[in-house]
Amino acid sequence: MADETQVARQEPAKDDWTGIAATVAEAFANQLSYCEANGAPLTGRVVNALASLLGDPDPDPFIARIRDWPGSALADGLPLRAVYAVRG
Repeated sequence: MADETQVARQEPAKDDWTGIAATVAEAFANQLSYCEANGAPLTGRVVNALASLLGDPDPDPFIARIRDWPGSALADGLPLRAVYAVRG
């Protein structure tokens, strides 16, 4: 497994994920980088798909809850929690 310092963090594109707190966007970008660096393309695709919904001006309650996360999205493992909630 790659050391955290060896994984290049992927920042969201300027036009992507608009209207969301930077910490949530950073957490999703960070998780996507980990997925790509560690051979987890399917999980990465789900992370990316969820992240693309975060800027929706009228999100469903699940996406709104993620977008408005009250804690530290990265420390709380929000992207992976969201992925595993989707897969049930």
